[in-house]
Amino acid sequence: MTGNRESCALPSARTARPDGAKQAFLAYHKAISNHDLQDAFQMLTGEFQNSVGGYDGYAPGYANTLSSDVSNLRKIASGGDKTTFSFTLKARDRIPGSAKVKVQYFNGQVTMVKDGNTWKISDMSAKKT
Repeated sequence: MTGNRESCALPSARTARPDGAKQAFLAYHKAISNHDLQDAFQMLTGEFQNSVGGYDGYAPGYANTLSSDVSNLRKIASGGDKTTFSFTLKARDRIPGSAKVKVQYFNGQVTMVKDGNTWKISDMSAKKT
């Protein structure tokens, strides 16, 4: 990676490379794992932000999240400025009032759309496995 460090916070979300949608989705989950919820929230389209209740509706859902790890990321549809992936998610959450950790797995689908030079999440759903 080259360039100044200020632009390196989430470089993959701002790329125009063909794999930019994939990198943006991975950057989203990295931001969640790093507890950078404001950054993660900004990676959602405005419409999707509204559908999750704005930041005040979104952030509490990650209050106990320790990590959010994506695997098996596969492109299932692509065209123009829109790409859809399937994925597996391993979520590790702290159990409130305990030292225990709850590990859950999900299979999901995400639709990424290009907004200028930035890929954003326009829709995402997942089911516990």
